[in-house]
Amino acid sequence: MTFNLATALRESRLSHPGKPLCLLGDVTVTYDRADEASGRIAATLRRLGLRRGAKVAVQLPNVPQFLFTYYGILKAGLVMVPLNRS
Repeated sequence: MTFNLATALRESRLSHPGKPLCLLGDVTVTYDRADEASGRIAATLRRLGLRRGAKVAVQLPNVPQFLFTYYGILKAGLVMVPLNRS
């Protein structure tokens, strides 16, 4: 894995696992939770056969899953293309 925001997430998890990464409404997402969930997403994307540099379109509202998906895509070496429903 190259240095990107996913690397920063992993390093922050090691330093501050239980600290909040962000607040989304009444949901607190910790570094630990975000790193673990995004790791599962990255592994799934790789198992699906996506290759490094492939683009992944994502259409999600402001929910914790958007954050997990974003970091998971980065961990898998992919490029996220966020879609907007406006």
